[in-house]
Amino acid sequence: MKRKIVKYFWSIVTLLFLVSGGYSLSTFWAGGAAKNLIISEVMVANNEGLTDEDGDYADWIELYNAGSRAINLSGWALTNNPDQPRKWMFPNVSIGSHEYLIVFASGKDRQVVSRDLPLHTNFKLSLEGDFIGLYNIFDDKFDDSLSTQNVRLFADVAYGRSEAEPSYGYLTPATPGQANESTLVKAEMLAPSVAGTVSEAPAYPTPTGSVAGASSLEAAAPANSLIQITELMYNPPGSDDYEFIKLTNISDQPLDLSGASFEGIRFIFPFESPPLAAGEELVLVRNQAAFAERYPEVVIAGDYDGQLSNDGEQIRLKDAFGHILVSLEYDDEYGWPLSADGKGDSLVLIKTEGDPNNPRHWRASQDVNGTPGSNFFKALGL
Repeated sequence: MKRKIVKYFWSIVTLLFLVSGGYSLSTFWAGGAAKNLIISEVMVANNEGLTDEDGDYADWIELYNAGSRAINLSGWALTNNPDQPRKWMFPNVSIGSHEYLIVFASGKDRQVVSRDLPLHTNFKLSLEGDFIGLYNIFDDKFDDSLSTQNVRLFADVAYGRSEAEPSYGYLTPATPGQANESTLVKAEMLAPSVAGTVSEAPAYPTPTGSVAGASSLEAAAPANSLIQITELMYNPPGSDDYEFIKLTNISDQPLDLSGASFEGIRFIFPFESPPLAAGEELVLVRNQAAFAERYPEVVIAGDYDGQLSNDGEQIRLKDAFGHILVSLEYDDEYGWPLSADGKGDSLVLIKTEGDPNNPRHWRASQDVNGTPGSNFFKALGL
């Protein structure tokens, strides 16, 4: 009798294995433990945090196993579309008890099982709002999901939850692969001017011709921006460590740059940043220590990652909502001042209105190492 029971038992095991296509039995018997698998943290518009194996700043999704047993993920999927629950299937990997797993939402679709190579979904996340679902194929349901359609997300600010707090909040700093803070930050604590939903207009002044409240966040830069890049040292003599960018509030009212971020270089203004007063300037640098040695009188607002191209490139500053505040595409020829290309001069804006991409609106600083400490309006005689 015992032999028959054993025989039937292993027949059922074999049948389950064949039906599952080779999935491990731990996948089937993790029903109770599987409910402990949660989406614990996400990062959208990652510009300065984790990098993947290619060195790219990709968005990411963090999973956490709150249970006492390891969970095999070969019967699970991630998706950004509730109508396509099996959009990206996990390979045969496990997440241990009280462990975290980072999956890059890069669109690169990589499922290589290796300790040295991360996983990549076949979709990306959107700053405008998304659905993120963790789908259990065998139970045919979403065991956890997160909708950010009515949530304001910010570049380089993580959104997540902790074991102690089931509701979601902001995480500053982000904690990929680590326990989240028990007390999460609310939007009002990040910056009073950016509290609310993603569809609302910014509380700070909006440039003429801006697109606050528009459906597309990738709109063109406004024709008359409140802020301009008024000086640029892209190829300084001696070393790229002496690069700098000067920003000037050219309006007659304070400008809140909380959460604003650059493309071309990587920099995000902290959410506790005070408003930039009317006419006020700030200088961002590549290497704070080297810059301070060459320009000891200049107040440095922050240092950025990356470097300015010596051949020319496009630099854009976006607010926390993704609206473009200013966009500049400079060059080392085609009418741009040639002495700014390694000869000691910086590029200085001489016309604040109109298109900053027009080389006729710029001149060479005519001053070795540029003029980062000078007042822009005084330099123009205003």
